[in-house]
Amino acid sequence: MESHPDVVLMPAAFLIVERSGNEPWTPGSSLHATAHDARRTLVFALTWMQPRTRGLIPYDAETDKHVGKGKQSA
Repeated sequence: MESHPDVVLMPAAFLIVERSGNEPWTPGSSLHATAHDARRTLVFALTWMQPRTRGLIPYDAETDKHVGKGKQSA
């Protein structure tokens, strides 16, 4: 970049954050290279991990293979 030699282009990064009550926002995941990867992590956390860690369903419960996949075209 000859027009702006002191400019550093930084890649975008995506992060899931969470907030509980009046507490400040805190990181809820690691950094992701794309928004799609961050969404996939959020889907996994909300549909698989959180229900199990909160004791709502057992860890060995069968998973729904269609969760987070969207509609499949025939």
